[in-house]
Amino acid sequence: MRRTLVVLLALALALPAAAGRRQAFHATEADFDCLLEWPQVRRMRVFNAKPRQLRKAIRILERSKPRRKLPRGTILQLVPTEAMVKAKGGFNKEGGGWEFFRLGVGPEGTTILERGGVEVSNRLTNPPASCQNCHVAARKFDFVCETGHGCIELGIPDTIIELLQNADPRCTPGGGDE
Repeated sequence: MRRTLVVLLALALALPAAAGRRQAFHATEADFDCLLEWPQVRRMRVFNAKPRQLRKAIRILERSKPRRKLPRGTILQLVPTEAMVKAKGGFNKEGGGWEFFRLGVGPEGTTILERGGVEVSNRLTNPPASCQNCHVAARKFDFVCETGHGCIELGIPDTIIELLQNADPRCTPGGGDE
């Protein structure tokens, strides 16, 4: 009985400390929604479930200054079928804490086809190449590839990116998820 009380007391003392630690963000299929509902900064769409963190992410992306880190839980998408999610610095240290995703999308929602670090490939390039290996060139910009960040250009015109975003099958016709 005494031993049980000691164990329970130790657990009770440890819980507040564990609750105070920042938790890693683990994206699920439900986190990927109609891109047209997300704010747009230049070509990319950005989301964070926490409004304050979303405002911070938008501010960082709009200013595009080096050595600014996006908040955990930030999701960036250029096209509906690929994404990068800021997980946690301890996850994928070589990739700045980013997790890369290949997604299947349809009117019924999103399916995660592949997720991870260096092993996830970008299907927009020919031949497909590691997302992380391209994004590492933008290390000073928290691995966010944009013009002037050091990444190899995708070579996809803005009009095509816009068409792909507008054709997101998770959105209702006419724009947005209603």
